[in-house]
This record gives sequence, C-alpha cells and structure tokens, in this order.
Amino acid sequence: MAKAKTVYVCTECGGTAPKWQGKCPHCGARHEDGALRCTATGRPIGGDPELVGKVLAGRYHFVRLLGDGGMGAVYKAADQVLRRFVAIKLLHPAVAENPASVERFEREARAAAAIGHPNIIEILDFGRDGNRPYMVMEYLRGRSLSQVIAMDGALPVKRAATI
Repeated sequence: MAKAKTVYVCTECGGTAPKWQGKCPHCGARHEDGALRCTATGRPIGGDPELVGKVLAGRYHFVRLLGDGGMGAVYKAADQVLRRFVAIKLLHPAVAENPASVERFEREARAAAAIGHPNIIEILDFGRDGNRPYMVMEYLRGRSLSQVIAMDGALPVKRAATI
C-alpha cells in the first residue's frame, strides 16, 4: 500500500505546502522551504536575511533569525559592549509605518520591563533603527514552548504551572 502524502492547507487562504516549514505569519500556510514571500499575500516571510552580520545601534551584531510573526522578527544578536547574547525584536518595515502598531509595541516593551518576574524575559534596551522600533531582551537558551509540545506532547498540569 502506498504511503499517503501529507499536504498542509491554510484554513484562511487555502495556501498549501508539501511539508512542515513553519507557519506563515500572514496567512497561516506552510510555505515551501526557502520561500521569501507568502503565496497568498505577497508579503515577506521571515525577518530580513540582510540583517544577519550587520550591527544595530553601534553595538548589537545580528547573528541569526530566531522567529518571526505578523508584527516583527526576533534575532539572536551579540552585544559587543557587554559581551553577551541578546534577543532583538524588530518591527517589520510595513508595520513600523502604522503609528498604532508602533504605540502597541512601545506599550509591550514598557509593560514587560515593569514586570520584573523570574518567568518573564527582561527588557534591556529599546530604540529605533531609522523608522523601525526595536526592543532588546535577555537571550534565553533552550526550546520554545511550541518545540517542547511538538516533541513531548501535551504538558502535565504540574509542569505547565511552573512555566
């Protein structure tokens, strides 16, 4: 008997992909490996690959893309002043053009910086690269929650409560 071929289909736009490649932040589809634009919207997927190797604010050297969402991308960077790794969330250029989105991003940074809890990432810096706001956060090594669930399955209540 032939093995069934899995195809991922976005429930919003109908876009398909032959294998798991990550969720498109714009339409939810699983696009082809290496796709730079969403097939449904034409918008860029992922952070800007040109940023890797560049320096932000004269001190943060972009190392690699960690993740991407509808508002922005998160990069691993090396803080050249304090000699440690950090995570930088940088708004997508199109999002940075929307004043309401920029204000929401600034509120997120202020709120996260005010919490001061061991289970919340610390906000270390906030600024603008031209027209694009960014926030610098502590870099946390390990797996994301989605990676843990994908590999280990649903978390027991006791473990989930400690996160």
